[in-house]
Amino acid sequence: MAKYDLEAIEADYRADQLSNRALSTKHGCAEASIRKWATKFGWQKDLSAKVKQATKTKLTQSVAK
Repeated sequence: MAKYDLEAIEADYRADQLSNRALSTKHGCAEASIRKWATKFGWQKDLSAKVKQATKTKLTQSVAK
């Protein structure tokens, strides 16, 4: 079994800058492993930027109408 830097993988996963596939390529592990570790260790992606953008878009659309 290969040893992986789970702290680095977790940091990249939580930052939500790369897809799981890109993370697996970057860190040299299987994409399924990243999903399993995320579930096992309770990793959550930081979605605040996406939520903020979606809110801004909805507010802009409602004002424009």
